[in-house]
Amino acid sequence: RMRSSSNILVCVVANDGHFIPACCVELSRNISCKTLKKVQKYDIQNAGGSCDSRALILYLKNKPYCADPKFLHILELPKKNSRNWLKRCKKRMRKM
Repeated sequence: RMRSSSNILVCVVANDGHFIPACCVELSRNISCKTLKKVQKYDIQNAGGSCDSRALILYLKNKPYCADPKFLHILELPKKNSRNWLKRCKKRMRKM
């Protein structure tokens, strides 16, 4: 039986009270489909302005995690049927 590991980095927040926006500085590049399925919501950090790089901010248990934007197309898959979603997720992961 194979065990998949999920490496998720917690977002590093750059804010010292002077209203500097929080930016992701390191991105998780290996995230399992099971972890992606648990994402409650997500935001996109665009490069430019105060943030240097594009990132996907995932919220799991109301905590933000920084991820590579390549996972966006997987998060946009409809989650109506849990088993089918995991199959489609794994299929797309193999193509990445």
